[in-house]
Amino acid sequence: MRYKKKAYECNKLIQEEHPDTYKALKYLTPERIKANIKRDEEEKTKRIVKAKAYDKSIQTTEMPEFNHPEIRQLYKDGMRIDRLDIKEILFLPRSTLINDLETILDDVVRRYEYFKNKVEKDGRVEVEQTFPIHALFLLTELNATESLDKVLQLLRQDEELLGFWLGDYLTEEIWRTIYQLGNNELKKLKDFVLEPNIYYCARYEVCAAIVQIAFHEPERKPEVVKWIKDVLKFLSNNKENDDLIDSDFIAFTVCDIIQLKATELLPLIKTLFDNELVSTGICGDFKDVEDATINRPERDFNKRKLFNIYDRYTHILTTWAGYNEAEEEEQIDDELNDYDSPAFLQEKTINSEPKIGRNNPCPCGSGKKYKKCCGSK
Repeated sequence: MRYKKKAYECNKLIQEEHPDTYKALKYLTPERIKANIKRDEEEKTKRIVKAKAYDKSIQTTEMPEFNHPEIRQLYKDGMRIDRLDIKEILFLPRSTLINDLETILDDVVRRYEYFKNKVEKDGRVEVEQTFPIHALFLLTELNATESLDKVLQLLRQDEELLGFWLGDYLTEEIWRTIYQLGNNELKKLKDFVLEPNIYYCARYEVCAAIVQIAFHEPERKPEVVKWIKDVLKFLSNNKENDDLIDSDFIAFTVCDIIQLKATELLPLIKTLFDNELVSTGICGDFKDVEDATINRPERDFNKRKLFNIYDRYTHILTTWAGYNEAEEEEQIDDELNDYDSPAFLQEKTINSEPKIGRNNPCPCGSGKKYKKCCGSK
């Protein structure tokens, strides 16, 4: 779902006026299925870098000790946590509070097997698995720049662990934490995204945070563009390193270049395309990218919002599916009405489509298997 959403947004960025952009998530054509299968075969060898597995030697079932007993409240409440509890925690002594919040990030790895087994046995319980999100939000609010290394250490974990603990928070919220804590640590963040065996979503969210610096602090745009250039140039020079090269990460970074209107990077992007290091299913071919970078106007939505901790919780509770139940029901009703419309029924008749195999590449263009993308809905 996270991958599909970002791939769709990149496609919309490049081909906004094309009718297929608006139909991509609903209507699938046989030709696209065939093209995606072929492209998947061509790109799969360089798509995903295998991240390092979590440390099994440190697994435990024991809850850590904290300096402040108030921290245990973070293990009992989900996203609807009482704002007074958050306020009380923020007023604790800074040094020992940050130490406790970093301990939570360690606990994410140390008790991964414990919580994973618990979920497999009893099912997922939000209030028992939200504590790392609370910790990240609190560190962000405290502007705990000294905790950046701990956050990056968490992002070094593999896809399975990050997906278990962070889910959509990885692609929707982590950039805000990186933006706040790493705003003046661009060298450290560059070193992180150029480490081998880093999950591409973690790498990209660091990149996304860097890009937002250019939108929130326009005077630093040259610094941001140089950062991206250095990253892509390094990848281009190490194109044979299978532990480093990830065509999805590069493609999403190319989408950021389009947003930045960084036309000076087009020659480097052309080289990456020529070396087949870019997932075209995400950002299109070089001609698409060149046209979008040069000709598409800047969009206000490229500058993403920054929130204080209270607004951050409110934003999630009022806009995310699963929390805003009224809006969710209204959206379902609207979709049902769309399906009953004459236009939809006519198109459904005209575009009679074959059944999609669960293990086939998803026709939406995300590059994921159908069962892990649109099929999972």
